[in-house]
Amino acid sequence: MSIYDAPELIERIDPDGGMFIGSSSEVHELVPIENTETMYRTVHEYGSFPIDIGRIKRRRREIISKLTTRKN
Repeated sequence: MSIYDAPELIERIDPDGGMFIGSSSEVHELVPIENTETMYRTVHEYGSFPIDIGRIKRRRREIISKLTTRKN
């Protein structure tokens, strides 16, 4: 998972922003540590409960725009 994938994943998991991730959240042992770190960093970046889905959507549009610009 990259920093570009995490905002989309958050939006898909909980489009209403009610997701809660805390230190007691379990992570399966087969999940790569990089994915876990990226998800926690992303959630931390986008705020506290409830997650600001509008901000995530704006960030995703920025990322998509940058990726589209690079391809051209």
